[in-house]
Amino acid sequence: MMQRFMILLRALLLAAFSAAPAFAQEMLKVNEAQCVQLQINQMGNRWIGPGMAATTTGAALGDDRREMPATGHFSVTVAAPVSQMKAELGNGFIFDLDFQTIGALVMADVSAGLTVKPAGLVLPFDGPKPMLVPKYDAAAKTLEIRLGTGGTLSSTRLELRADRATRVCLRQRNQVALFVIPPDGSSCTLAWCGRLAYRLRLMDAERYRLCRDVSVAMGTRELKVQDLVDGLKVEGLDELADIVVKGRTPLGKAFEHRYKADGEKLADAVGQVMDRFLHSLQSTPKAEAKP
Repeated sequence: MMQRFMILLRALLLAAFSAAPAFAQEMLKVNEAQCVQLQINQMGNRWIGPGMAATTTGAALGDDRREMPATGHFSVTVAAPVSQMKAELGNGFIFDLDFQTIGALVMADVSAGLTVKPAGLVLPFDGPKPMLVPKYDAAAKTLEIRLGTGGTLSSTRLELRADRATRVCLRQRNQVALFVIPPDGSSCTLAWCGRLAYRLRLMDAERYRLCRDVSVAMGTRELKVQDLVDGLKVEGLDELADIVVKGRTPLGKAFEHRYKADGEKLADAVGQVMDRFLHSLQSTPKAEAKP
């Protein structure tokens, strides 16, 4: 029964992906004086590569003062604009995605996360003038990421499949894009591009409702306890900074908790867990043809 369900799910994902509309957004203006740096992370073949170990999100490591130690953990939700399939992996990661996003990710042969500096900079894959443009160098067998029509920002070695086109999934901040490269490497065509958002929730934030004079801040941004309970929504994990909660316990004792939120490490962990989750879908046994 489970096997039939997974086969039906894969069929629905492929149908949804094939019907996906083209995405077009206005190109963000980029100051040419800025020094844009890009690093390719996690380039791996999900079809033949080894499984990645699950990575848990960071625990609260702050100042354990008085009678209220910081003991909570974060949960991270990766969400598409439309919720059609939700998977709670049990280790602090939740994927709340639509069929188009899952279909595109499942179809990918390889995937990689792109880290762009300065942080917070979104360089679109799509639109009339895309800023991040992958190009394959067949002679060197490398995948290059270029800034528009300019020079190469970064490159990594990539072996193409000989039997069919290689499908490459690239992630940058809140973007996910699927590119198709033919066996001869003559082109790199954008097949689909979507957007994601992230919600960071402190698992034991409810206890702060019992406290007095509570203040919450993430860097220079003031927050409310409700933000930690419902989940702090950000477009990119690079927006995260240490979260500091101050106040007094119900008995009047002062406390200060600092929760470490390393956006770069968290983005790597999300990428690894996403690859494992999608690899489990790709590894679904195929149905045998019957007369």
